[in-house]
Amino acid sequence: VLAEVNQHLQRKIAEVEALQVQLRQQATQDALTGLANRRQLNEALPAQLALALREQRPLALAILDLDHFKQVNDTHGHPVGDQVLIRMAQGLLGALRASDSLFRWGGEEFLLLAPGMDEVGMAHLGEKLRSAVAHMDWRDLLGTHSVTASFGIALMPVHGCRAGDLLLTADTALYQAKTAGRNRVVMAPAGRSIST
Repeated sequence: VLAEVNQHLQRKIAEVEALQVQLRQQATQDALTGLANRRQLNEALPAQLALALREQRPLALAILDLDHFKQVNDTHGHPVGDQVLIRMAQGLLGALRASDSLFRWGGEEFLLLAPGMDEVGMAHLGEKLRSAVAHMDWRDLLGTHSVTASFGIALMPVHGCRAGDLLLTADTALYQAKTAGRNRVVMAPAGRSIST
């Protein structure tokens, strides 16, 4: 009888531990794309900034947004829009370095952290990712409708060393990419952070 009770307790402990793991994943992982979510970013960004400052190396941050995504949802429906987001996330992950981190920022926006990436390297990576999205085959989901993305990039320490400064600067660069015609990468000008 004691052995049965012990086995039962061990099973219950294993179930509780599995539930704890599942809850941690749900709290930090985007349910649709499987990417880390905004909550995870709020933990990762300060840690990455502190590490970059300690090691005196750059950190690049890019916000990317799918262009005209509302049209995809309006024309093809939200389930197809969800599939576009999933495929986009997978395609982006396949083009990144192991040290890079991709987050679902919200809606059709994603955020990329690229440790050790300087301005030239990040401009190259941003263009590589922009081109990868533009050349993805969407015909099975969207027919002739193509998908493009716009990118806004900020760098630490060029645009500041605080998370808020980098986020605002990258967001402003993203807005410039959108107003300049979309499907482009815009690097915030050096020394032009939002708050100083």
